[in-house]
Amino acid sequence: MSARLTLLAAFTAVFLGLPGLSRAQQLPAGVQELIAEMQEIENQLAPLQERAMQDSTIQAYQDAVTDAVRRAMIAADPTNAEKLDRFDSLLTQAQMAEQAGDTATVVALITEARQLQPQLMAAQEAVMSQPEVEERMEAYFDAVEAKMVELDPGARPLIDRLNQLNDQVMAIMQAQAP
Repeated sequence: MSARLTLLAAFTAVFLGLPGLSRAQQLPAGVQELIAEMQEIENQLAPLQERAMQDSTIQAYQDAVTDAVRRAMIAADPTNAEKLDRFDSLLTQAQMAEQAGDTATVVALITEARQLQPQLMAAQEAVMSQPEVEERMEAYFDAVEAKMVELDPGARPLIDRLNQLNDQVMAIMQAQAP
C-alpha cells in the first residue's frame, strides 16, 4: 500500500472511527511518539478535510471509491451483497427508531449491525489492494489533498509532515515484522 493510501487510511480512521492507530499502546515508544504526532496533525487537518469533503467533486470521487469497493466485495463473495444491504438497512432503521425515540429498537438494530461489521470489514480489507480499488483510492486522495491545499495552502507542510511520519512508522514496523 502506498504512503498516500496509508495516509488516507489514517484520515479515514479519524472520520469513520475505524480501528487503526489506536493500537499505539502496544507499539514501541518511538513509534508511539510518531503516531501521537500523526494524530495531532490529523486533528489539525480534520476541519479542513471536512470542508474539502463537502465539495461535489470530492463527493463524486468518494462515491466512486465506495462503488468500486462494493463491487469488488461482491465479486469476491456474492453473499456480501446481502450483508451490505442488510447492514445499510439496519443503520437506516436504527436512525428512524432513534428519531421516534424507540431506544430498545435502536439497541437491537445496532447490536445486529455490530455482528455484521467484522465480516464486512474483513471483506473490505481483502479487496483494498485490487488495482481498480487502489486506483480509485489514489484519485480520491489526490483530489482531497488538492482541495485541502486549495482551501488552505498552509495545509501542504502538515500533509508533507504526515507523509514523512507515516513513512517512518511503516519503516519501523516493517523492520520489526517477523
